[in-house]
Amino acid sequence: MLTPDVLQANLTQLSPYLDKFLQNRLLLTPPPGTVEVVTASNYLAPKRLQDSLEAFATASGIPNLTVATSLWNKNYNNALIPAVLPAMTLLGIGLEASLENVSIVLKDKTPEAILLHRLDGAVVYPPRFGKGKVLNLPTVTELSQLHAFVFTSLFDHLRFLNKQVNAITGLPRSVMWGNTGNVCDYLYQELSNCPGAFTATQEDRAMIFEQSRNPAGTGRNPLYRTIVYESMDDLRFSKPVTIRRVCCLLFRMPASEGYCGNCPLMSQEERLVRLKH
Repeated sequence: MLTPDVLQANLTQLSPYLDKFLQNRLLLTPPPGTVEVVTASNYLAPKRLQDSLEAFATASGIPNLTVATSLWNKNYNNALIPAVLPAMTLLGIGLEASLENVSIVLKDKTPEAILLHRLDGAVVYPPRFGKGKVLNLPTVTELSQLHAFVFTSLFDHLRFLNKQVNAITGLPRSVMWGNTGNVCDYLYQELSNCPGAFTATQEDRAMIFEQSRNPAGTGRNPLYRTIVYESMDDLRFSKPVTIRRVCCLLFRMPASEGYCGNCPLMSQEERLVRLKH
């Protein structure tokens, strides 16, 4: 059976290969009572969400609520995505990230991690688990089934999030899906450093960014080409660089240092100057 201890032990062995920014995003047991935890459904309820976004904008010193919300949305994605996808890619374990199965762990009133309520709805893909007899979990026999299981609940969660945020602030859904793609891109760069994980990371990255159809079943894949590759007209940079398809708007923050390193609004000349430094 997949218990919190078993899953945590497996993930802990791999966490040293990840940037600390991506670690400790998944909690499997409730944290101390001093830590604020709220169910995702309650946190994303209209009044609670609006209050949270306005408080975040004030605390961040960003007068434009739409711009502040994009930064808040990055924090939400940074809490959710690294909590769910490493288990899929590194262990072949599909976790259910539905609103009903997730609570948001807050730090200074801002999403920091998630608490997963139950593990008994998980599935396992044996070729990735690779430890003899698989845990007492439902088994999927195709990688596409693992992808469909994980992204069904994850995309439903993100669609609800994006709908609620867009209704309150007008932040375009395309910006929010771009924020999701951005953390996926960074996460998969890091996951590829884990021993024996290169093939799995390439399979999952290709599914996320290069498959136009939704891995959860029907319709389009909202992460398709949210990150694209661009070749540089400079022989010193032989590898293509990754570029967001849609700007995250953070260059509009007060005291901003300009465009992010992968901003699509940056010219190639500006990007080359950034890369050289």
